[in-house]
Amino acid sequence: MVEAVWLVPIFPLLGFIVLGLFGRVFSQPVVALIGCGSVALSFVATMVAAMGYSAPTGTDLHYIWTGLGNGSNISIGLLADPLSLTMLLTVTGVSLLIHIYSIGYMAGDAGFRRYFAYLNLFVFAMCLLVAADNYLLLLLGWANVGLASFLLIGFWFNRPRAVNAARLAIVVNVIGDVAIMLAIFLFIANSGDPSYRTLLHEAPQFAGNSSLLVVAILLLLIGAAAKSAQLPLYIWLPDAMEGPTPVSALMHAATMVTAGVYLMVRSAPLTAALNGADAALVHNIIGWVGAATAIFAATIALAQRDIKRVLAYSTISQLGYMFLAVGVGANDAAIFHLVTHAFFKACLFLSAGIIIHALNDEQDMFKMGGLLCRMPLAAATFGIGTLALAAIPPFAGFFSKDAVLAAAFAGTYYLLWAVGVIVAFLTALYMGRAFLLTFGGQPRSEAAAHPHTSGLSMIWTTAALALLSVVGGLIAFTPQLAAVFTSFGSVGEGISLTFGLSIITSLVLSLGGLVVAYVLYGGGQTAVNVPRWLYNAAAKGWGLPALYHEAIVMPVQAIARIVVSFIEHGFLEAAIHEVRTLFQQGSRLLSRGETGALRNYALVVLLGVVVIVIYAISGGAK
Repeated sequence: MVEAVWLVPIFPLLGFIVLGLFGRVFSQPVVALIGCGSVALSFVATMVAAMGYSAPTGTDLHYIWTGLGNGSNISIGLLADPLSLTMLLTVTGVSLLIHIYSIGYMAGDAGFRRYFAYLNLFVFAMCLLVAADNYLLLLLGWANVGLASFLLIGFWFNRPRAVNAARLAIVVNVIGDVAIMLAIFLFIANSGDPSYRTLLHEAPQFAGNSSLLVVAILLLLIGAAAKSAQLPLYIWLPDAMEGPTPVSALMHAATMVTAGVYLMVRSAPLTAALNGADAALVHNIIGWVGAATAIFAATIALAQRDIKRVLAYSTISQLGYMFLAVGVGANDAAIFHLVTHAFFKACLFLSAGIIIHALNDEQDMFKMGGLLCRMPLAAATFGIGTLALAAIPPFAGFFSKDAVLAAAFAGTYYLLWAVGVIVAFLTALYMGRAFLLTFGGQPRSEAAAHPHTSGLSMIWTTAALALLSVVGGLIAFTPQLAAVFTSFGSVGEGISLTFGLSIITSLVLSLGGLVVAYVLYGGGQTAVNVPRWLYNAAAKGWGLPALYHEAIVMPVQAIARIVVSFIEHGFLEAAIHEVRTLFQQGSRLLSRGETGALRNYALVVLLGVVVIVIYAISGGAK
């Protein structure tokens, strides 16, 4: 039954092909049925594969694609193991709910058919990425995830901001693609095969050239940082909010941004093959990239007015937690937090979508307020997501986030742990602020005073995710699933729930963050007494986007203007003009022979015959 894993990416691919080629002839209900049905079948196939799975080391299903000419082969194959099946269940399950939610959210949109085709492409690419049994096939899925994100972020292509955001996303992600490609070249050059099993088997020999393996792992880290929006390559994700809200939920919860975390966990055996000093170096680099990103994004989230941008920076920060977990060797905690984060972040985004939809596309929290009584269901689901993200028990985020912090503390990564607990306080503070600005006080706009209702498909899917945000934290402690998380190659004793210093400190700070948020914003006020320069600096990303613009974008634009001015307008256009002139003159010369006189044509034929005869007599013809 595990062979059903082959069907997981095929169903959404077929959905994309059918909707892409024939979507215009279908009505919106039929399009929705095909789009949602393909992902539902993919989810069922994943369930069948998971229930049929029994091999402790994974089942590799592949066939030879091509040879390299040196006795080595590259195969196309899918790997069914605890890590890939966990990711596939998360991707297909959450994606299915978001697809169903989209039926109500996108109803009436002129691009409804195109939207569902792109969504299916997105899910196909992500399923291929996580199910691949080698880095080359992973790269194929990786690149298509980037393509699908480009299409979905720029879905409303008549909006300049959406087009610019899509362009930025694809440029940054291509940087990561190139880094992974270079790492694959190193793998093939040293082992002849980019498959996970071959590299795992030959990792000790590969580690004989330790510096080369370190370079390969760091190249993978660059690729992961680009896809998962880690410093310094985070810049694209906040602007990706220009796409439809369900797209934001899909990208932030179940697809794309989680790909980088998956890549680092999948590549963890390579790090384990390094010697002690090199392994410690790589672990510290990964951990500090995550920790720096987590606290950096959390401080920016505190100063955002756009509800979707708050959630975007929250995603960047939470992904930082996952990288921190990988850095301290807690791969199980990283994937555990990835799964629970998919539940409550999708819940938060879909709740935000209900609010934005009800307020006629208003996203500014300063123009909301008073929605607690007017939109109680949205308040309940957003509140559950807030408590889960703030790591308040018994919600899902409490178990997974504290598993990360407990692993850092137990591994004596005390500085990383300290950053993590500070981020826990900031997370509770900015999410408490977002909830109170949105639902507390009195309405601060006409739209907030009279919100309209949302469709049933939007409400029940969000409620289902809210339920998962409550109970999802228990999945790592059930006897059947506990062994799954312990199989991810983690350092230490695995996930456990022990109320020691780490968990107590984190919980106290999280509760403290909510209390501070209530003190500052509980009365319905939108502004707090902080220096204006500090607030503006945080709101603008501490100047990093401006620095990127000055140091990278402007020089590239200047070079582009030079190329256009001197090469395109100067050389190329002049060359094209000369070629055109040459052809015009040649055509005029040839046209002189077209006199229309029969005797002239007869003379030309006679001359041709004479030339042929002379050629034949001279022996040129055989």
